[in-house]
Amino acid sequence: MVNFTPNIPTTGQTLGGTRDNIRNNFTNYYDNMTKNHVDVNSADRGKHKFLQMPEQGSDPATLANEIALFCKQGSGSVAQLFLRNENNGIVQQITGAFDAGNNGKIEFFGFKLKWGFQAAVAPSSNTTITYIDSLGNPDPFTSAVYIVIPSCGTFGSNSAESASVVGTPNINNFVVRTSAGATNRTVYYIAIGI
Repeated sequence: MVNFTPNIPTTGQTLGGTRDNIRNNFTNYYDNMTKNHVDVNSADRGKHKFLQMPEQGSDPATLANEIALFCKQGSGSVAQLFLRNENNGIVQQITGAFDAGNNGKIEFFGFKLKWGFQAAVAPSSNTTITYIDSLGNPDPFTSAVYIVIPSCGTFGSNSAESASVVGTPNINNFVVRTSAGATNRTVYYIAIGI
């Protein structure tokens, strides 16, 4: 790629003396316009092939009647897509790392879907289950939990096992109670929140 030379021709310069720099500037513009765009001479000119955004170190400022779509490090210490509302409003992560372990999560449009399990839950007892990540570390929701769906995960005609949430789940954990029986159970769950 050729370098762009600003401010040419300047007063006192001839067009002949700056011809190569002017050509290089047009080549530079062409090269930049065709990067990730349809060719400028095609019927679809002006359209994007795809969008690449480098990570930003801070959230960009926005004015009234505008939003900012940008990339910065997010969940999972990887680049994620964020949206900032007008007037330097709320910043929302709109893509997320997929954590595909036995305990995991997906983040999308500011929401989190978490799943996991806890083994050896005693029958007919209240047990607190903490939301954890795929490495076993606590992984709380940020501000609210909307729903938790527990299951003992056993199905079939001989199974009467069940699990239910006791009380109101919080951002760190929830309490589950399993049905009566003689053996400990593994409780699986899905939780949605922010």
